[in-house]
Amino acid sequence: MSAIPALLLAGGRSSRMGENKALLPFGSGRLVDHVLKRLKAQCAPVYLNAAEDIPFRSDIPSVRDDISGYAGPLAGVAAGLRRVRTDLPDTPHMLTAAIDTPFFPETLAEALSASIRSGEEIAVATDASGRWHPTFALWPVSLETDLRSWLTDPGNRKLRIFIERHPHRTVSFPLIERNGRSIEPFFNINTPEDYRRALSLLDEQA
Repeated sequence: MSAIPALLLAGGRSSRMGENKALLPFGSGRLVDHVLKRLKAQCAPVYLNAAEDIPFRSDIPSVRDDISGYAGPLAGVAAGLRRVRTDLPDTPHMLTAAIDTPFFPETLAEALSASIRSGEEIAVATDASGRWHPTFALWPVSLETDLRSWLTDPGNRKLRIFIERHPHRTVSFPLIERNGRSIEPFFNINTPEDYRRALSLLDEQA
């Protein structure tokens, strides 16, 4: 598979954190900078999705939600699929990743793309225990119309439920072993306590 476009999902409300997670200091910059660097090493181009008009990075094209109300991450996926279909009409798939998961696998795009057998399949990341992490997925661009139709029902907001309506594969990713410790690659930052833990894990990986 040729270069895969990616969409970084940063449209969450950060309600449990109390401030915008994307702008938290992380390493030599902010969380958004760290995650974008990790994603750009695997994909091109990379787009940034946010529900609000927050200038995260001037050098990354923004994709804004275009579904009224707060429809969750699937609204971002729909907007991203439309942008990819417009910019890259011959591209079959788009990768998504979440802003609050700074240690996601460095082989994410490669492994997900290697798993699919047709242009209609969705590939979804799971951890070693089999738990789904559906914000980390490879989406057929052709799903945009069906996804938008599905989202017209306010009760349809769950990523996994939508994915299970379509041909899909799951790809398991192991723990990251660093400095004698195991790190869950899909550990995500929701609370101040999570943020402190992520900072300590980042220090251990340095």
